[in-house]
This record gives sequence, C-alpha cells and structure tokens, in this order.
Amino acid sequence: MEIKDKLYNLRNNRGLSMDDLSLKTITSECPKAVSTNTIAEIESGKRQSPGIKVIERLTTALNVSPMYFFSENARTVFDISEVNEVLTDEIKQMLLDKETLPYLLLAKKAYTDQIPPDIVEELLKTITKVRNMQ
Repeated sequence: MEIKDKLYNLRNNRGLSMDDLSLKTITSECPKAVSTNTIAEIESGKRQSPGIKVIERLTTALNVSPMYFFSENARTVFDISEVNEVLTDEIKQMLLDKETLPYLLLAKKAYTDQIPPDIVEELLKTITKVRNMQ
C-alpha cells in the first residue's frame, strides 16, 4: 500500500476530515498546521515525497509510528478488512482513544487469563452496585 492510500485510510478510519487532520498537526513546537492542500496532494498522489517533517507531524496527529508509511508490513487493525467490517464506529473510536488503553489492557488480561466474558460482566455489575451504595 502506498503512502497516499495509508494516509487516506488512517484519516477516514479515524473519522477525520482533511481540515480536522490539519488542525491536529498543530503543536506547541510547530504552531503552523500541515495544510489541507498538502494532505490532499499526498492522498491524491500528486505529492509522492512529502518530507520527513510532514510525515512526523501527520503520524503524531494520527497516533501511529512514522514507520507505518514506509514499511510494507506495517498495518493497523483497521487495515485488515475482515476486522474493519465488523467493528462499529463506537469500538473504533474506543480503540483510538488513549484514555481507554487501561480498559483495553484489562480486557486483554481477562482474555489471556481465560476469564469468561460472563464472569467479567458479573464482576462489573457487582462493582457498580457497590459503588452506587456508597
């Protein structure tokens, strides 16, 4: 997959317009955004070598490693069509939100420790009841 396709897929899977992505590239170190024209040129293939600074700013905004654009084998879960087709927008957003990482790690631990989902659900109900009693 080419850089143009990877950028387009990442941006769309995150539900970002080109304007949204442009705004996300603004940082305290670099207060000038990567322009929507630049993003459009990359996605259309008109700009084949966007430069490392532009790539770094885009990948930071999209929360992926710069290597994602340069390695043939680099993928995100959204690049796997079978997975992408069954994920709801709500789940995709949860996967992309840094604040949900502890919850995802707990789910992974429950899975690794072979704790059945119904047991986890019962534990959560019990915890919620106890919290509501306080």
